[in-house]
Amino acid sequence: MPTSLVELVRAKMGGGFDKPVGMKGEYQGPCPECGCQSSVSGHVCDRFSVFPDQPPAGEIAVNAGVSGGFWCRNCGLAGDYVQWLVEVEGWDWIKIFEYLGVKGERREARPRSLTPYPVQPVRRDGRSLNDLEELQFPSDMWREHADKFARQCAVDLKKNQLLIGWLARRGVTLAVAKEFGLGWHAGKPQKNGKPPCSYRSREGWGLPRKEWPGGKAKLLWLPRGLTIPKYRDGKLLGVRIRRPSVDLAGSDKKYIQIEGSRHGCMITPGAQVYVVVEAELDKMAVDSACVEGVAGCAMGSLSSYPDTTATGYLLNALAVFQSLDFEPQGRGEKHGNKFRHWWLKTFPRCKRAPLPVGKDPGELVEQIGLEGLRAWIESQLPPAMRISIPPPKRKIEHAPIPVEGPKLPDVIEELRIIMATNQIEIHVGESGATLGCRGPVEVSDQVGLLCQRPIVQEWLAEIGEETVTSRNFMKPMETI
Repeated sequence: MPTSLVELVRAKMGGGFDKPVGMKGEYQGPCPECGCQSSVSGHVCDRFSVFPDQPPAGEIAVNAGVSGGFWCRNCGLAGDYVQWLVEVEGWDWIKIFEYLGVKGERREARPRSLTPYPVQPVRRDGRSLNDLEELQFPSDMWREHADKFARQCAVDLKKNQLLIGWLARRGVTLAVAKEFGLGWHAGKPQKNGKPPCSYRSREGWGLPRKEWPGGKAKLLWLPRGLTIPKYRDGKLLGVRIRRPSVDLAGSDKKYIQIEGSRHGCMITPGAQVYVVVEAELDKMAVDSACVEGVAGCAMGSLSSYPDTTATGYLLNALAVFQSLDFEPQGRGEKHGNKFRHWWLKTFPRCKRAPLPVGKDPGELVEQIGLEGLRAWIESQLPPAMRISIPPPKRKIEHAPIPVEGPKLPDVIEELRIIMATNQIEIHVGESGATLGCRGPVEVSDQVGLLCQRPIVQEWLAEIGEETVTSRNFMKPMETI
């Protein structure tokens, strides 16, 4: 059982914190950070308080069942039990996980719907190994055009620094993004006011012809978004596009799989340990953690089975960590009852390994960093692999510390200030070219010069509207 927070503080400070005071029963003493010495008068007083009964706030503290909080009224140092271990004790995450005994299971189920799904008999056996499907690739013509599209989007990724920053915060380093060919498809502005996108000939991509009621040929739709190509054995299997939140309306899907793509998991051949997750970006976060011999395996959905080739890799691995996030309610619970059993039954060296915080590796990195993900993976490894863990193959790139918002390029920030302090209208044509500007004479010339800069034209094209004002100028910031 972990030691109480008061005892941890007392041991750290070498005594004190003996008697509770006040109605909240707090313990007071010197602060481990500032010593409670006033920066003005130099006077020292006990302004650091420990609240032993404060309910756990963070998800790790909730899972571990440890309570308590601390707060210094002098320097502002504050947090819960886990933050004390991180910020004051200086422990690494693998030591914290072992000390608290956190396995990742949620102690409290999420609230159930008031109108639950009807109880259905659950088939617990799932498919046998003999029933799994072999990997099938798209046609050569489709792969040729889709590969060209994906490679061009990979080149354009560098134009979207906001997206690169978002990927880093989710644990996908720039090196890994390039390795897997992630890209950015900006699309083209649409006259009907719909989000930017582009179209291709279906027949040109080797897809069957489809027609509208009047007989006009339908085109292949490619929405704006983050492009995620999936390669197996060096050949393109499919491309998914993660659409920006600002482009979604109603029941629109966040992920779109380009028509003609084939199903199959994203897996690295020959790994010693696999962490099974749902999304490709989560697989990439696992790879970014750089644990020797460990790779992610992205299934694409909770109810997908691995193909026969991937199954061979999983059967030959020393361990398989099943970290799929089955929602404890509704259809997710139904899938969980079936597929938890299937994975454990099919792969003898598979174990259930829920994450200690967040529902997927990306969320975990957002909360405790890429080193936290690495520490969790190492804590799950078989003892034989943990005797001597070699240094990472590539340097771990730390996720950026959250700030108020991404920093804008200087020229964009200059134009933003002008737009915010003056009634300016910029009329935009295709590719961000400026057709005209209306506003105060004293700033119109300056706005015109700024709009000739390529980075400004890219920004205006990203907005995707014919008229740009201060109201929609920051729209590209909402495209993640």
